[in-house]
Amino acid sequence: MKHDKAIAVLISRTLYCGVTLSAAALMAGLCAVRLWPSAGKHLLTAGLLILLLTPIARVIMLAAGYALAGRPRFAVMAGAILIIMLIGYFIGG
Repeated sequence: MKHDKAIAVLISRTLYCGVTLSAAALMAGLCAVRLWPSAGKHLLTAGLLILLLTPIARVIMLAAGYALAGRPRFAVMAGAILIIMLIGYFIGG
C-alpha cells in the first residue's frame, strides 16, 4: 500500500512538471516570437512536444511502478497502452 502512494506521488509530480515546463516554453515562445521569430518558433515547438510527451511519461511511470510493485498484469496492460499511444503518435502525425 505504501508503494502505491509513492507511485501516485511520482506520477502526480511528473504530470505537474510536464505541464509546467510546457507552459513555460509556450509562454517564452510567445514572447520571443516577436523579437526572434526563429527562436520563438523553436520554443513553441518544444512546449507542444513536452505537452505531448507528458502522458507518455505517465504511462511509462505506471508500467515501471506496477512492475516494481509485483503486479505484472497491470504492468503488461500499461505497456500495451504505451504501445498503442506510440503507434497513434507515429501514424497520426
